Amino acid sequence: MILTLERYITSDGQHPAIVSEWNKSPYLSDLVKNANKIIGLSSQLCSQALFDIVVTSGWRTEALNKAIGGSPKSSHLWAQAIDIAEAKDLERVERARISGAATDQTVCSSSPCTVFRQSGTWISSVTRASTGTYTVNFASGIWSGIPTCTSQAIDNSHILGSQTYNITTSSMGLNTGIASSGAAADSWIDLICMGPR
Repeated sequence: MILTLERYITSDGQHPAIVSEWNKSPYLSDLVKNANKIIGLSSQLCSQALFDIVVTSGWRTEALNKAIGGSPKSSHLWAQAIDIAEAKDLERVERARISGAATDQTVCSSSPCTVFRQSGTWISSVTRASTGTYTVNFASGIWSGIPTCTSQAIDNSHILGSQTYNITTSSMGLNTGIASSGAAADSWIDLICMGPR
C-alpha cells in the first residue's frame, strides 16, 4: 500500500473535494505534521505486514466523525489516527520472463527453465516436459482463486504462438509453437497473470 496525504484525507470515502475543507483548516500546519507522522508509521507497518492492508479511516471532518458515531475527542479529527484492515478480494497482476539459463533471450530447451525476472516471487519453478510444452508452478498462497494468464512466446528469430491451459491456483500448462504451421517449438516466454490474492 502506498499511502499519500490525499489518500489519508479521503480514506473514509469522503469525496476528494474534502481536500478543500482540509486546506481551509486554521490548524492546517498541525494537521499536515500529524498526518505525515501517521503516514510514515503506517508505511513502515505495511512494509512489514504479511498481507495487504487498506486504510478504512484517516482524517475526519467533525461532520463525518459525528455521522459515524466517533468520539467528540477522536484523534481522527487531528490527523493523529488511522484505522486499517486486511485487504480482501483484491486482484494482483504479476509478470515474468521465462527463458533458458544463459540470458533472458535464450530459449528454454531443457528442464528446469530459468525464471529470469519476475515481479515478486510468484513463480516457484518452470519445467519443460517436451519441445514447446512447459509447466509453470506458482508459489504457495499467491492466488486465492484461479488466475487469468496470457503469454507471448519468442524464439531467436520470430514470435511464436502460445497457449495456456489447465490453470489452477498452483500451476498452469503452457504450449508454444510456430503459429503458421502449428509445430511445437521451444522459446522464451513473457507471462502475465491476473487473479485474486
